[in-house]
Amino acid sequence: MTRKTTYLRHAGYMLVVLAAALFLNAQALAQSAGAISGRVTDQGSNNYLVGAEVRLVGTDRVAATDRTGAYELSNVPAGLQTIEVSYLSSESKTLQVSVTEGQRAAADVALASDVIQLETFRVESIREGQSRAINQQRASNTISNIISSDAIGNLPDNTIAEALARLPGVNVVVEGGSAAFASIRGSEAKLNSVTLDGERFTASSPGGMETNSITDTRAVDLSLIPSELVGGIEVIKALTADKDADSFGGTINLVTRSAYDLPGRTLNGKFEFLHNDFGNRGGYSAALTYADVLNEKRTLGVSATLNFRDQDSVLDDYEIPYYRKSNSQVANIAGVTDEGIQEFDARSTNKSRKTIGGALNLDCKLSDRTEWHLRSFYDDTTIGVQDYLITQFRNGATQDITGLEISWQQSFAKLPAPFDGFGLNANVTFVDGKSTFFVLDPVTGQQTTSTEDLLPGQAKKVYNAQLYWEKYGFTARVAVNYTDEFVREAGGLVANVVNYPATRWDATMSYRLTKHFTIYVEGKNLSEEVKSWYAGKPSKPEEWEFNGWSGVAGVKWRF
Repeated sequence: MTRKTTYLRHAGYMLVVLAAALFLNAQALAQSAGAISGRVTDQGSNNYLVGAEVRLVGTDRVAATDRTGAYELSNVPAGLQTIEVSYLSSESKTLQVSVTEGQRAAADVALASDVIQLETFRVESIREGQSRAINQQRASNTISNIISSDAIGNLPDNTIAEALARLPGVNVVVEGGSAAFASIRGSEAKLNSVTLDGERFTASSPGGMETNSITDTRAVDLSLIPSELVGGIEVIKALTADKDADSFGGTINLVTRSAYDLPGRTLNGKFEFLHNDFGNRGGYSAALTYADVLNEKRTLGVSATLNFRDQDSVLDDYEIPYYRKSNSQVANIAGVTDEGIQEFDARSTNKSRKTIGGALNLDCKLSDRTEWHLRSFYDDTTIGVQDYLITQFRNGATQDITGLEISWQQSFAKLPAPFDGFGLNANVTFVDGKSTFFVLDPVTGQQTTSTEDLLPGQAKKVYNAQLYWEKYGFTARVAVNYTDEFVREAGGLVANVVNYPATRWDATMSYRLTKHFTIYVEGKNLSEEVKSWYAGKPSKPEEWEFNGWSGVAGVKWRF
């Protein structure tokens, strides 16, 4: 036996002894301590408060409530302890709890929140939906943005992609007149991941094999997923150790509904008429959600959602190909540069879009620490337009990115009536960096590089602002989104394809008729923004897309 082998054996013995000592010490501490657990709810509605902080006073121990409002503080010293519960937009509360060795003490807490009171019934305000999202972000162990189920319905966002466009650090690329692909912090869609309750979502592409835009590879077309099918959206911008390391910019996690999200049985739905002003087209949409805990012990729950949408619209599309100066047809014509228009192609496309979707979730709680979940998700979207398949040389880019995100949410509840109903949400994203692209010269067939002050799939400036007012049962909201230039298609022939800056205005207004019924109207793209892009330089517009403004009128119910 060598001396080295002897040292290794002694070191192994010491590690075993140390591990045993730590285990016995932990067991001894556990036997001399207990735990505190419970739920945090809203005092007025009895709804669970997600992301509330429960702090053990006198220590640095903090626990955050989950989606069912539950929390647990373990290894709490026996004796009389004090906990402090805090939640943004609610008054903090402290209470004393008697902890017994080896046992779990129950401490449920109800917090008073800022709500709007009508004469005979209570209305959950926009502020509560915002507070729910902010508290979840505050309690998160990473950098993230949250869209709660309440916030998804505040604006006319029919799909996941449209809802994501309201967040800081997110840039959404429009395909075929609809918001489709989301870039996160400068990383285009194919470099990010999309998950459903933490499980990887597969990519889909309209043409199946397209390679002419970002619809190829692993980018997920989020315009195909109706917003009604999810209970919340998480944009995780800094991956932790429990997440798959398969994305650069971040992960978009779609959170489905659970029967335990609310304390009682719920039946929600809506029916709406759709109108597209351009072409005078219409349609209708409906959604229904049911959730309930099926037994008295609250160990088995079910949640189901059905969604249907049938809509017709018209999309005008204009395309301009250009001569190259080396082309023999124009080479000898004085004054013709690379901006000489070869032809002007105008198309008017009738688009029909039909979506049928559903989600069925089952939850089974075997014990306080063991749960079984069954998640099912179905979505079938049919788009009635002709598919074009164009293949071209395409390479990625190298880039260096720095950026800044600023968000501001302000409620003016302390102003005198009726101005106390006003509120403002705003965020800005500034991104700086340069990209080096590979470009193919169609004449020589040689690769060249081009360094530009633009980024693929990410605008350097994105602004979002929302002004709302809610009082006396009315809710009104106006929103604006500005997106600066960004590279739409990286690489290709001669130059990159770059989106022009775009500004879009949306609005919604609703009135609560009774405790259970609300009527509403919505308007999308009220500024009739034209989506357009150019090839290489702004003086060479390549394509325009226009489908006008659209409106919705409908009724929602909640039981």
